[in-house]
Amino acid sequence: MDAKKLKIYFILVVLIISCQSYGAQLPVEAYAALPDVRSVIMSPDGKHLSSLVRIDLPDVKGTAVNIYALDSGKSSYPLLAKNETYSINWTTWANDEILLVSTSKPDSINLGIQHAVNVSKLLAVNITTGEVSNVLPTKLIRLMKKRRWFVLGQDDVIDLLPDDKNNILMEVAGSYYRVNIYNHTTKKIREPKKKLPGWETDQQGRLRIGYDWDDDKKWQHIYLCDINQKCKEKWNFGTDDINTVWPIGFDADPNILYYRAYHEGLFAVFKLDLRDDNKPGELVYSDPNYDVFGRLLYSKNNHKVVGITDGRDTPYTFWDDEYIALQKAINRQLPDTENYIYSFSDDETRYIVLATSDKESGVYYLGNRVDKSLKKIAYRYKHLTPDVLAVRQRIEYKSRDGLQIEAYLTLPKDKQAKKLPTLIIPHGGPQSRETDGFDLWSQFFANRGYAVLQMNFRGSTGKGLEFKKAGLKEWGRAMQDDIQDGAIALIEKGISDKDRICILGGSYGGYAALMGAVKTPDFYKCVVSFAGVTDMQKLASRSEYWRERVVSDEESVRAISPLHQYKKIKVPVLLVHGDEDRVVPVFHSRKMFKKLQSNNANVSYIELPGETHHLRNSENRIQTFKAFEKFLDEHLSVATPKESI
Repeated sequence: MDAKKLKIYFILVVLIISCQSYGAQLPVEAYAALPDVRSVIMSPDGKHLSSLVRIDLPDVKGTAVNIYALDSGKSSYPLLAKNETYSINWTTWANDEILLVSTSKPDSINLGIQHAVNVSKLLAVNITTGEVSNVLPTKLIRLMKKRRWFVLGQDDVIDLLPDDKNNILMEVAGSYYRVNIYNHTTKKIREPKKKLPGWETDQQGRLRIGYDWDDDKKWQHIYLCDINQKCKEKWNFGTDDINTVWPIGFDADPNILYYRAYHEGLFAVFKLDLRDDNKPGELVYSDPNYDVFGRLLYSKNNHKVVGITDGRDTPYTFWDDEYIALQKAINRQLPDTENYIYSFSDDETRYIVLATSDKESGVYYLGNRVDKSLKKIAYRYKHLTPDVLAVRQRIEYKSRDGLQIEAYLTLPKDKQAKKLPTLIIPHGGPQSRETDGFDLWSQFFANRGYAVLQMNFRGSTGKGLEFKKAGLKEWGRAMQDDIQDGAIALIEKGISDKDRICILGGSYGGYAALMGAVKTPDFYKCVVSFAGVTDMQKLASRSEYWRERVVSDEESVRAISPLHQYKKIKVPVLLVHGDEDRVVPVFHSRKMFKKLQSNNANVSYIELPGETHHLRNSENRIQTFKAFEKFLDEHLSVATPKESI
């Protein structure tokens, strides 16, 4: 690909907002395409920025890695991932001149029969020479294959080893290797073992925390190793156990371990001095209303843990005064957004901020602590500016059994909130959650004139152990009631038109959409399922883990399986699924489509070639959003119905 073309394209999407105006309704592409710019990361020496730039030219479509030299202002494009070849998952700097790039593509392996898989690889981009190479040597992968180890994950970086500029620590098929990122030589430091298949390191790069699961992943064992590699079991707990303890990292002192455990029913952050077995963990940070998740924020410059990437009033929570002051200074300059300190140089004089909100799709800023400047450098979505985006507000309602449900409501801009056509969008997981801030799907549908409700039904994470456990064996039952009760609440408030409500979702959300039409055939006017689970018998047969969460017996699993209750669905249905989906295999939608067809249902099915569970291909995303738009326009008109006289 001509680097000059890429440079021209980059200039069009970075540093400026397009002046083109589309009026009230933006084209589908403005929402459905991948971000124009994403993953802007500072090099350790603070001299370069790496980013991923969407390429949408007539002769090539994909994602380019851009390297921008801050002092000279020059850009280079050492790597282009075309949509039809592979996708880029993430990037990170290994040192001042090597950028690591994780890629993946669908594949298959033969274990007697063909199994669909995703294969990931790690590339090293040398910004000095322009060379791009596989980090793992080919001979190692071949050796693994000879031993019947199918190395699907070739990008599992355990530690970047910041004090060693030539090597990183990687896990490959259960073994742990020190890998040279220049000449790609490897040194095995731990053999694969059935016990302790997973490991984490301390700040000095030593393997210190080992994880083990029972055969059905119902019981977790965590081992701690001292600096001399003597290991012993420290904690064990079951799934959804109040005694759960998750180590999340070490301080500079290798004897100080941070971990996540329950505090008053909610996950909180603790730290423990490993030198004293009798000393209890010390509470570091908790939130009175929410679980605390995220990863530790560690200052390489000051050699200490300074916070965590989770918070309520701020995007991150700092407990160190220096960083609290920095966050406050940024917030004073950018008062209308949530401001994430996305990346630091090692000396922490330069940094990247991602500013976002419900009405701001994302702006990257370059900060300088010496001259206290904060300069705008790139937009995630160049057309999705605050003047065209809708407000997304947090609300609460009660489910029919009295449980308080948190939800997010997005209303179309410049429309009266009265008898609006409405989309109910349950999230996937189901053990995940909706949070505040920018949401691409709700903004797209609001731009088309729909009210959008997204709720955290029982079983969602974030609201503590009991709320999560309340979803056990409630698929298609109380969880479904929570979803419908949100729609009922909007009808009672006069916001939603009871005759124009559709349910739409992906993954578990796609399952919930179909079950909405099964359980309440006359409530929703249409259904959209993207990569939805339909065959609950198949899901429950995968492991004891799923059986415990979903069903108690064979009869009940059929009752909550859309595939087995298809005759109850009376409304139009749109099914969309990627044929390379490795999370919810495509047979779920194929079988559902055939069942609905056999019952003469109004059903459409779109199968996306080469697409995964996560809709990573821009062209497939655009096709999917256009299909959503057309289907909803046919069955859930935004035109206000005439009032009866």
